[in-house]
Amino acid sequence: MLQTVTDACQFKQEALDYALSKQVEDLGDLVHNDEADAREFFERTYVTDGMTQLLRQGLQRLAGFNDQAVFELRQAMGGGKTHSMLALGYLAAHPKVAGAVSARVTEGFTPQPAKVVIVSGRNIDHDRFLWGTIAEQLGKGDEFSRFWSNGARAPNEDDWVKLIGNDPVLMLFDELPPYLDNAVTVTVGSGNLGDVTSAALSNLFSAAIKLPQLCIVLSTLSGQYKASTELSRIVSQITNEARRQAKPITPVELGSDEIYHILRKRLLAREPAQAVIESVSEEFGRVLSDAVKSKTLERSAEKIADEVAATYPFHPSLKTVVATFKDNEGFRQTRGLMTIAALMIKSVQKRKTNDVYLIGPQHLDLSDRTIRDWINGIYDLDAAISVDIVDTGSSDAHAELIDADAGNDAAGQVSRLLLMSSLAESSDAVKGLQSTDVLSFLVAPLRSESDYVAAIEALTARCWYLHKRDNGAWYFSKNENLTKKIENLAKNAPAHKIDQDLARRIDDIFTTRRRAAYGRVLALPKVEDVNIRGDRALIVLSPDAKIPPEKAQQLFAATAERNNFAIVSGEGIDLASVEERLRMAYAIAKVLDQEGPASQNRPDLEARQADAELDVYQTIASTLNKIWYPGRDSSGERLLGATLKLDNFRREGSAGYDGETAVENALSATGTRKLILDVEKNFEMLADRAEAELWPSGRSSTTWADLCDRAMANVRWLWLPRNGLDELRRIAISRQKWRENGAGGIEKGPFEKEKTSVGVTETTYDEQTGTATLNVLPRNAGRRGRIYWSKTADVSPSSNRLEGTRLDTSEMRLHFVAIDPDAEHETGEVFVWTNRLNLTHDPRPAGTGYEVHLSVVPSGQIRWNTDAIAPRDGALYGGPIRLEGDKDVTIYAYAEADGVTTTREFRIARREGDGAKIDLSRPGRVRRQININTTDKVFAAVAAAKESRARFRNVMVTVGTGGRAVSTHFGPDFDVSAETI
Repeated sequence: MLQTVTDACQFKQEALDYALSKQVEDLGDLVHNDEADAREFFERTYVTDGMTQLLRQGLQRLAGFNDQAVFELRQAMGGGKTHSMLALGYLAAHPKVAGAVSARVTEGFTPQPAKVVIVSGRNIDHDRFLWGTIAEQLGKGDEFSRFWSNGARAPNEDDWVKLIGNDPVLMLFDELPPYLDNAVTVTVGSGNLGDVTSAALSNLFSAAIKLPQLCIVLSTLSGQYKASTELSRIVSQITNEARRQAKPITPVELGSDEIYHILRKRLLAREPAQAVIESVSEEFGRVLSDAVKSKTLERSAEKIADEVAATYPFHPSLKTVVATFKDNEGFRQTRGLMTIAALMIKSVQKRKTNDVYLIGPQHLDLSDRTIRDWINGIYDLDAAISVDIVDTGSSDAHAELIDADAGNDAAGQVSRLLLMSSLAESSDAVKGLQSTDVLSFLVAPLRSESDYVAAIEALTARCWYLHKRDNGAWYFSKNENLTKKIENLAKNAPAHKIDQDLARRIDDIFTTRRRAAYGRVLALPKVEDVNIRGDRALIVLSPDAKIPPEKAQQLFAATAERNNFAIVSGEGIDLASVEERLRMAYAIAKVLDQEGPASQNRPDLEARQADAELDVYQTIASTLNKIWYPGRDSSGERLLGATLKLDNFRREGSAGYDGETAVENALSATGTRKLILDVEKNFEMLADRAEAELWPSGRSSTTWADLCDRAMANVRWLWLPRNGLDELRRIAISRQKWRENGAGGIEKGPFEKEKTSVGVTETTYDEQTGTATLNVLPRNAGRRGRIYWSKTADVSPSSNRLEGTRLDTSEMRLHFVAIDPDAEHETGEVFVWTNRLNLTHDPRPAGTGYEVHLSVVPSGQIRWNTDAIAPRDGALYGGPIRLEGDKDVTIYAYAEADGVTTTREFRIARREGDGAKIDLSRPGRVRRQININTTDKVFAAVAAAKESRARFRNVMVTVGTGGRAVSTHFGPDFDVSAETI
């Protein structure tokens, strides 16, 4: 079974308490110490690589085996410098202990005991100064009295050599800046005590080269204290002189795994068996690998598991997080890390659930005021903690609310981890973590990564102090973010604007284009203002506690046209949640406008706006989930309900819904079937139902207006698309189920069967011969109707029978009759078809004049004159008419055949030269039949006709070929333009 940290590890409670104290280490501990003190010191000390280097080379120098005399410990405050000096001091005084510390320290030489001189800037004798303090500790105070008894004077190099001699001496200099800060205020000659001290140290460093067993260790002076200009000058002088001689050493590499060794050495009383650590490492490897496979994490995250063996019981992320703020002024690095580790351990020990397998920053208990104050001491983010992470007052912070909803502590862990990565005080420091880093640091055994993914999404959407860097990293700041600004605007959004926006969105969702289920939308109206007459209405009402909503029931009871509206609402959920989301969308749009197009926040705001819009519509869809329509069931006439599934009908490429289709789907579904979309397909059922529900009882006729009124009032009548009732009437009349009886009346059958009739259409006419092509069809003659024809009026079944539907004829008059061979339809009237006469002229030059030839087809007698007086009484045409050609002449001609007549005027221009005169002001006419039978020729002819504005008569247009063709015919009395063709 996988063991938790509290099960597997035993911590030193006294060490934890010490780590939570000021952890002040003092070189004074080296005064009056013994070998037991030295051994106890190293029992709680992890010897780092930097410390090993210092111990080995320092002891070598004291034994006379190393030319390096001066060492500078470079690290920020609290970085292990004093601890490293103490370590060298203990071994210099008790070299026997060195072998027990590490074989690497003494390999190849034997350490020698040395005199240890401690110089702490906080304890230098004010009267004897720094050099007098050193002389006193060497037991030679009198030898240096001349350098202080009459005022401060700096010993020179020879003075130092004589004082120290050839004995092994270790000098440890720590915390000099506080002393120097005071020294620069003490006037000495033309300078100050700081100048004298600088000269003394410079001479000491120079003398060290000549003293083979003198070792000097100096804690770095740079960047440790806020310095005045004068102090900075002195510190710079000493530092520059020291670095001419000194070798730099970093006691602790905070970016390495050394920090974990230090923590284990200091804080653990007993480490768990290696098998326990390996099992934890393997389990973390498994869950990280699973997260990589599920695409939650990138493959690089799997490397974390490889580090667990070195960092246990702490999570490998600890050093990454601490590195973000380790350079804060005032943060004592190693000591600070020790305190953080102790706080994390204490927090884990207090957890209600024993579920921590690796300790990390996410486990810090920020509800503990002591822990919270310590964290704020690194960088004060108390406002962010109170609002977004944990609130110890009466209200809950955002992370607490998110965790309460989710039933876990994922948001709390995410927010604590992000807080600890946000403590860097420099404005240009690396702050925060990217989402993938957060997940890789938090994924753990028996925890679902989806919990953390959801927590990140919720926190980034709701926190007020959480910001996002350009690289995608999230961090907490002292400043409020856009979320806070948006929430304030949302809270104070004008109510009337929210109401207007909601009504607008509802109108947009349910806007009707097909007008099949309804013709108009009334969004959140006052019931008393609703007028049900007119187009069928879709009324959207806010849900209430009643089903259907109380206002809907009131409207149904109060109106006569109760079959002319539907209600969209919901079951028990009011629109308050929709309004809340509308306020958020309104606020985001407002901020987006305020920020302007060049704002660096624009991408974030646009993403928020898209999410807010989607949230608004999703909430509308979940709230408006019911449609009530008029109907009748066992309880009587009332509003019946059907489920409205807006979410199934999203609009392509937008956040909204196609409400019209959703309503149509709900009302035409099998269980509802209030709406019939296809009138022709359901004609028989609709016609029968209309006769039963919309006609007055016991009557076969009514007015169409009354029938329409009853359709709006009778809840048993089904709904049809717009003009669907008119379409039903048209189909019923065409199928002789209904018929109009004048003055807006409508009558339902059954009716007597109509008599037969004949339909004749002239498809073509040859003007050269007078031959017409007729299309003849029987009507009301049953399935086997027959056509008989004759030249005389006594047409009967004994006359010529038309085979097919086409007849070519040049007769002036034909008689047709339709016969039903099954005798279901009585024989109707004879149809008489009459041909037409085509009267033409042909002027031919004859001498100086013309001979005008007249002709008529298919046959007939012609009369004519030139005075326009009753041409039917003119001269009988017997041959060409002779004209002199000296003037314009109009011939008025009349033709008659079998009672069919026609009259024409022919204008003959006078002769000019050898040819006829062309009148360019009059239109030309081509009297011949043309047949254009390919697509390219048709379009070429149409284009030419458009250009010349030509008109055609007796046109037949055919689309398609063979049995898959459609023809349209324009008769000879219509002028057809190219555009029409």
